[in-house]
Amino acid sequence: MKRPAAVITVIVAQFLIGGFFLGTGIFLLGLIIWPQVNPGVDAAASIHGLKVASVVLDPFIVLMFVSAFALLAGNRWGWWLALITDIALLAIFIYSMVDDGWRIDWDMAGVTTVSAIVPILLVLPTVRNFYWQSTNPAPLKLSS
Repeated sequence: MKRPAAVITVIVAQFLIGGFFLGTGIFLLGLIIWPQVNPGVDAAASIHGLKVASVVLDPFIVLMFVSAFALLAGNRWGWWLALITDIALLAIFIYSMVDDGWRIDWDMAGVTTVSAIVPILLVLPTVRNFYWQSTNPAPLKLSS
């Protein structure tokens, strides 16, 4: 069965977002061991904040890649996992963006907007119907 372009777009976007957050997690861990991060008085608090951010991000990275591979295999549960993971991450980013008394943090607005793309693509009728059909679609062949 041929996959619609929207389905392939969702799969690629899920892998790209997972890769972006994997890179972000590695960057955060790199900042922890970097000696010039925050040599001031509150260096311990800054390093602790970086550790917390990394720990919060790690489960989402794993879930994003698991759901991306499940979407690639054509599994309905992969669609659900991707949708739930992406919506949870979007909710965290929205909260992070407006947690200062509804003053929008414009630095977080870009990340929040990008993280909203995949859940929107997942609920498009073409994508939703592809994963919700009665028979499982054939896995995507990577070689011809």
